Order: sequence, then C-alpha cells, then structure tokens
Amino acid sequence: MLRILRTIWSDFKKELPKTLLGIAVSGLGFLLALGIDHWSEQQKDMETYRSMLTAIRSEAAANRATLDTSYATYFSDGLVVQEFSYSTVTQMFASPLFMKYAKPEDVVLLNTYVRTLALANGYRRVAETLNIQQPRGYDSWMPGLNKVWGQKLPELSKEIDEVAKIKE
Repeated sequence: MLRILRTIWSDFKKELPKTLLGIAVSGLGFLLALGIDHWSEQQKDMETYRSMLTAIRSEAAANRATLDTSYATYFSDGLVVQEFSYSTVTQMFASPLFMKYAKPEDVVLLNTYVRTLALANGYRRVAETLNIQQPRGYDSWMPGLNKVWGQKLPELSKEIDEVAKIKE
C-alpha cells in the first residue's frame, strides 16, 4: 500500500510541472484571445464613429449649399424655400457610441450648430408666415426680423465650416 502511494506521489511530482505549465499556457491564451477580441471591437466602434463623422460632415456640406444658394441670397426678401437639416447630428447625440468617442469640444460645437440652424429655420418660418399672411404691422416687423436674421448668417457660416472640418 505504501509502495503504491509512493509510486502515485512520484508520478504526481513528475506530472505537476507539466500540468501547471499547461494551465498557465491555457490561461495566457484565453487572456490573449480576450485582448484581441476587445481590440477588434474597438476597431469596429472607431470605424462606426468615423462613418458617423462622415455623415455629419456631409450634412454640413449640404447646409453650406443651402446657405449659399438659398438663405444668403433670399433671406432679405423673407422667402427662403429650403430649411437647414440637422437630423443627422441629433441622431448622433442619441448614440452612446458617438458620445463615447466624441471630443467634448466637438459636442459643444455641434450643440451650438444645431441651436443656430434651428434658430435660422425659425426665422425662415416666421418671415414666410409674415410674407404670406401680411398681418397688420407687417411692414414694421419685417425689417427688424431681416436685420437679426442677417446678423446670424455669418455666425452660421462659420459654424458650418467648423463642423465640416471636425476630425476624429
């Protein structure tokens, strides 16, 4: 009996280093696989974030065209047909992935951009309503509205250009 135990103990001592090495190698392999998976997910997330920025820049380019061909030309007449679009930016604000990777200064810029676009669209709607309905006092409202509206356009132009240049 004692001899059997010694044989088992001897075999155990011989196999212990191999077993521990196997466990360590398996553990390292598992950790390496987790690290690679995490890196791969980050790469996919960054590619998605880059696509989001591309969409925002494209929308800014469309808004630049709207500003140049519609607002800047016709705002003084109070008849601007096309509104600015900011739905892409607002959708990105709802995305946790976008908010995870966006720089704080870009978030501030985009918030200001959306606010200014919404304000310009609001001026457009009010001017259109006044021009179509021409209520009493219309002649006194329009010059003030056009003046304020016109003062906002250079600020808006600058913001559109800044959004179009956002980098990752």
